[in-house]
Amino acid sequence: MTFAIEDHALQVHRIDGGGVEADVIDTGGGPPLLMLHGAGPGVDARFNWCHLFPHLNDHFRCIAPDLAGFGSSVLHDEPPYGEAGWLDIRVQQVIAVLDHLDIDETILLGNSRGGGAVALSLLIHHPSRIREAILMGGAGHFAEGPRAGSRFYDEPTREAMRATILNFVHNPRNLPAPLEDLVDIRFEQAMRSGAPEMFGGMFANPFVVFNKGELTKIGLPALLIHGGDDQISSIDNSIELANLIPRADLHVMARAGHWIHVDRCRDFARLVTGWCNRNAD
Repeated sequence: MTFAIEDHALQVHRIDGGGVEADVIDTGGGPPLLMLHGAGPGVDARFNWCHLFPHLNDHFRCIAPDLAGFGSSVLHDEPPYGEAGWLDIRVQQVIAVLDHLDIDETILLGNSRGGGAVALSLLIHHPSRIREAILMGGAGHFAEGPRAGSRFYDEPTREAMRATILNFVHNPRNLPAPLEDLVDIRFEQAMRSGAPEMFGGMFANPFVVFNKGELTKIGLPALLIHGGDDQISSIDNSIELANLIPRADLHVMARAGHWIHVDRCRDFARLVTGWCNRNAD
């Protein structure tokens, strides 16, 4: 099964850098928008963003890599153990992608615990490569611990994957493809060779907690978006981030779960586009 991306062709690069070889989607035109997917079982860039590309392609050059440990990615060395190690290798990978594509500066779009944590690290350690950032669903920072989300690998079945997907949305009718097709795709990816072991290593240690002092020194603009019906990450996580990052704006989107960009796809795209163009004449 493939996702319908309307009439937009997706160019896919195979980029090797930062210790990771992976597919990178490159579509649209305009200022670069680096789109970093989350860290749920079976995710990849295409699954995470497919329904959003048609609404952003006319405004941005959308760059969406499969982050280390997910999708098409292949690590050259042994996988790291613990979240800090995975965060470091993903940051190196993303910098290598920008270098390969000759992108000096980009807008960031970081989703949840995976891509959001990478985005925060880039804002702290590589601000010269970033214009501004959109951070979703707590963005990998937890003022309050993450709520019970996916326990898929406790008992990895299609039924468990179905429950995982439904836990991420406010309304299943907003999913970009039939539920059972999505279950099959993510289940197959989550169970590919080596994936369960890598996933276990990603979350073996307590989650990376960003130093509050570092967060207060982020000098770039950031838009924080949180779903009003998020069952995965407490809104307190985005509220604290908004209070820590000096130039942050916070937008809570009603009738949206953790997958804000799925439940409110068109509204999400309009919000992102309008915010990024807020200073245009």
